Amino acid sequence: MAEVLGGKRSLAREVQSFTRMQIRNSVNPKTAHANHPARSLLLSMLEMENTILALERQNADQDDALKEEREARHEALKAERQAREEAIKAEREAREEAIKAEREAREEAIKAEREVQRLATEALCRITEEVTMLRPLKATAIDIRQRFFATFRRKQDSLQVDDQLINHCGNLRAHAGDVVLDVCLFKNHLICSDKTFSTLYGVSWVQAEELLGMLVYSPTLYKTICTSNRDRQ
Repeated sequence: MAEVLGGKRSLAREVQSFTRMQIRNSVNPKTAHANHPARSLLLSMLEMENTILALERQNADQDDALKEEREARHEALKAERQAREEAIKAEREAREEAIKAEREAREEAIKAEREVQRLATEALCRITEEVTMLRPLKATAIDIRQRFFATFRRKQDSLQVDDQLINHCGNLRAHAGDVVLDVCLFKNHLICSDKTFSTLYGVSWVQAEELLGMLVYSPTLYKTICTSNRDRQ
């Protein structure tokens, strides 16, 4: 733009300085108006106009180049900003996914631990129920099995001092009635001959349980009754 303004100022000065000058030869002289250095004013003006147009084109090219550079820089900044935003978004999503995966893994671990605890509790309940069910049979089983060994020793003529008492207790366990033990067996469905129980004891096993006050089997009560039965024998 400065070059264009300079050209315009130069053209203005040249226009103001043109003079009358003689051209051709003295035989056939002609007078013309020209500017320094003796060039025609029109030619100078055309050259200046061309110079101005060239400078304007140059300025336009420079403006276009600056515009393109500015647009390219703007696009580069835009692309950089978008890339940064995408990176931040990707990082945030990755962090959220990691937190979600960690939470799901923790929930699965808690769920698995609860399942293990549930299975362990069920197994313990089954074992406790089985022990409670079989506990009344302990003394009976021991007495009967001791009688079996005592009988074997009698056949081998190698009796022990207490084998007679062992045989007596074993016979009582195997052949005598035991309403406490039988109620427990019926209650836990180890024996299901309800009619035989009623015929044997005169009441159903449910009524017998009510009479004995046995909502739950009591080993202490059982031991007391068994001791009383042995003392009577």
